[in-house]
Amino acid sequence: MSKFQSRTSKIALASVLATSAIVPAVAASAAETTPSRSMPDGKYTIDFTITDTTQQLAKYVKGPATLIIEGGKYAIQLSAEPTVMNMLTKVEVNGVSVIQEVNGQKVIYIPVERPGGTVKGEGAVKVGDKEIPTSFEITLDPTTIKSPEAAPEEKVEFVPGKTFKQVKDGEYAITFDAYDPKTNKGGYTSISSHLEKDAKLIVKDGKYSVQLTITEKSAPMIAGLKVAGAEATLVSAEGKKVYNFSINSISDLAAAEIHVVVPTANMDKWYPFGFAINTADLTLPEVTEVEQPAAEEYPLYIYKDKTNEISVMATYVKPTVTVTETEESFLVDLTFVQGQYLNKFDIKGATIANEKTVEAGENTTKIYTIETTNLDAVYTATVDVSVDAGPVKYDSTYPVQLQFGGKQNPFKDITKLGDYGNIVTLYSIGLFKEADKFNPNGKVKRSQFALMLNRYLGLDTTAKNPFKDVTSFDAETQKAVTALSASGIMNGTSATTFAPTQEITRQQAAVIIYRVLEGAGYKATGAKVPFSDVKTSNKEVATAIAELNALGIMTGNEGKFNPTNTLTRSQMAKVILNTLYVLES
Repeated sequence: MSKFQSRTSKIALASVLATSAIVPAVAASAAETTPSRSMPDGKYTIDFTITDTTQQLAKYVKGPATLIIEGGKYAIQLSAEPTVMNMLTKVEVNGVSVIQEVNGQKVIYIPVERPGGTVKGEGAVKVGDKEIPTSFEITLDPTTIKSPEAAPEEKVEFVPGKTFKQVKDGEYAITFDAYDPKTNKGGYTSISSHLEKDAKLIVKDGKYSVQLTITEKSAPMIAGLKVAGAEATLVSAEGKKVYNFSINSISDLAAAEIHVVVPTANMDKWYPFGFAINTADLTLPEVTEVEQPAAEEYPLYIYKDKTNEISVMATYVKPTVTVTETEESFLVDLTFVQGQYLNKFDIKGATIANEKTVEAGENTTKIYTIETTNLDAVYTATVDVSVDAGPVKYDSTYPVQLQFGGKQNPFKDITKLGDYGNIVTLYSIGLFKEADKFNPNGKVKRSQFALMLNRYLGLDTTAKNPFKDVTSFDAETQKAVTALSASGIMNGTSATTFAPTQEITRQQAAVIIYRVLEGAGYKATGAKVPFSDVKTSNKEVATAIAELNALGIMTGNEGKFNPTNTLTRSQMAKVILNTLYVLES
């Protein structure tokens, strides 16, 4: 696999999406009421009412609010539906933004003078490409301030037996125990007396389920079973009821409930308990671990179509991709963190090898595994989304460009070019330097071509620079010219002149690139020149043009190669990048 394709450094980025949020609000008015008692530092709850011009926040902002007291100062936080928060583009107090990011999550932190009175604010919500302004008032009720309830005492009594990583597919006889939900102690006879201790573990496609039997005596009063919050499936109701349910782990304690219904006693109630397999003396065949290739995190850039502006689609995706390098390709995991709004995702030039959906409450995460042999390319994709969440409503298909790794494009004059991806890729690996403009149609000088080429080749030499007309150039350019000349890749126009400011033609560039390939061990295939305007007796020129065309490094247009045309900077990017791909393949 290509070292060039793998050379992007691992970069950790902070998340740009909030998974939980605080609602827009702002500065407190002077007419407030303060509790008469002195309150110590800490977090409290406080009730409020809210009105707003969009008539939406009142619907989605739920109480109570969090009142934070620290060093005698007060602040308010409120909760909102995550999608509303993600679309919030501005919340200001007296012209100063109060949007903060805490532990990778966007929040609104509102300092107030006192925990009471009215809080007024203004903000803006982005719907598609439009921003909808809103203003609102939040009235705090200081008489409702309460300390949050203390967290329940941690349960530590459960003691697992063996730990199983992954068991082979099959069916296995097991026993289990019921645990008191208050203490996590086993032998909870209030539940276990209704269940037969012998059960069955089923492993299929690496996933676990259990078949558990209700005793014949208790079967008439047991109306249901839940494990890990999911209803168990009744697979048999003859005599003894048999339920089937999924578990995430063979070795862990799972929260469960049993539904007891006795009409004559006016009883209809769910009773909680803990469920765990007895693993202390359990023997199960485990799957032999196969060493998995290491995965790395790379930054993801998602641009508006043919621009260097980040697309609104960045709101819906994780800002990094997970890349796994195999012997044949790269597997890129692209995560849509708000997948419930995603209708369809397509990408050109790569293959969607797998799609995974993870449900978590009202949120859906969709992970697309993209298989590609070229990690450095800039890919065109389409993202179809439909959003209907309070004030945020739209249905759109977005054409975007995706870049896995590298650096964000700084050049403002290349975004509509066909060679856009080539230029961004070479910038990302350091061959081009950051600038406001790239000047894609600019003519390439011989010194510039030498410099760009040697930034990748990294050739060095102890030879002295023989060319008097490059001594005024910077050290890096002089080194590139000297090294390429010493290696026989790029000659001077005489023994003492290089003609550094002379424009380089497509024909000259082809010969130089072919010399690089020959130096790396490439052997000519005997390809013929297919271009009507290449009529030369120079065997090296003809071979270079024919072989580079066959390799896809330099191609013509409408049957012509235009050998004497000056190479443009955009064309140079394509030629050098294609050469790198051939050398690294």
